[in-house]
Amino acid sequence: MSDHHNDNNSGRMLKRGPILLIEDDPEFRNEAQSYLQKQGYEVICQDGAKNAVSYMQKKPWSWSPWLIITDLVMDGMGGYQLIRRIQEIYPDKTIPVIVISQLKNAEDVSEAELAGANAYLGKPVSMDKLLETVKYVTTRITSASGSGRHFKQDLG
Repeated sequence: MSDHHNDNNSGRMLKRGPILLIEDDPEFRNEAQSYLQKQGYEVICQDGAKNAVSYMQKKPWSWSPWLIITDLVMDGMGGYQLIRRIQEIYPDKTIPVIVISQLKNAEDVSEAELAGANAYLGKPVSMDKLLETVKYVTTRITSASGSGRHFKQDLG
């Protein structure tokens, strides 16, 4: 699979690697993986935060996900802690994070943003909304070039 895609707004080719999808609900995880793969994305799934951290730590130092999509409520390690661990594992890289959660109160959204998430989607979320958010976040990260972090929320 190509690691580049067209940015429809400018015609530029942007580097694209795998999406790391961290979700403990197998039904949602499989649906999201299948949908995103049909859209041309490479998707690597992990069923929890601890497994995701272990996976990332075992990869070569030059490897990193292009985007992370994660739930907040998982056994062993929560999503906020996971987001902070990602920043520790990849201190020199900006990896966008989309949070998808049943938690929809303002405190949870704010905590996710403070932890470093770039978008917050409330469950249930449609696959079209997920794809729209993937495109939104990755376009903003790529075009921002250090000019500030963007945050998007849609609580459904």
